Amino acid sequence: VKWQVSISRVADIVPLLEKAFRIARSGVPGPVFVELPLDLLYPEDVIREQLLSKMSSGGTKNNKQKRTSIFKKMEILYIRYYLYRLFGKASTEPHYESAPLPVASCKATNNQVQKAFSYLSNSQRPVIVVGSQAMMDRSQVEAVVSALQTLGLPVFLAGMARGCLGSNSDLHMRHGRSKALKQADVVLL
Repeated sequence: VKWQVSISRVADIVPLLEKAFRIARSGVPGPVFVELPLDLLYPEDVIREQLLSKMSSGGTKNNKQKRTSIFKKMEILYIRYYLYRLFGKASTEPHYESAPLPVASCKATNNQVQKAFSYLSNSQRPVIVVGSQAMMDRSQVEAVVSALQTLGLPVFLAGMARGCLGSNSDLHMRHGRSKALKQADVVLL
């Protein structure tokens, strides 16, 4: 998990969800965890009614009589504070970003490409693993497939990359990935 957050106020739902999506899609895309307590998912009047009904049904008749007015006032003040903290400053206006989030892609330098080529050329048991990140820029998918076919090395496809070589490709290794990775002398991700 790249990031996690527990949202405690209605006003924070939209900004923190936007942040979660931004983090999930930035760099190497990955999962984020957003916790939304149940109280945030119901309208304020439903939560207010539920809290007040719990407060007023607190015990037997004798216990109710023993409660002093100061404790009752403290309970009411706490519930008001809790509800204000939970629902206060919540916007009723839609809050959407106007443009989709950009997808960042990594660019290798010529030196890095030459070094990778050298490793692959000198290897006895190379393996290539292609994952979802290779498919993030749709305009480059054909170039990735062409490069894999040109290299002619065994390829394991994962995530969104599954199927990019077609169902009849001799390069696509479908089984024994763990064993192949353990025995490989070079793994290109």
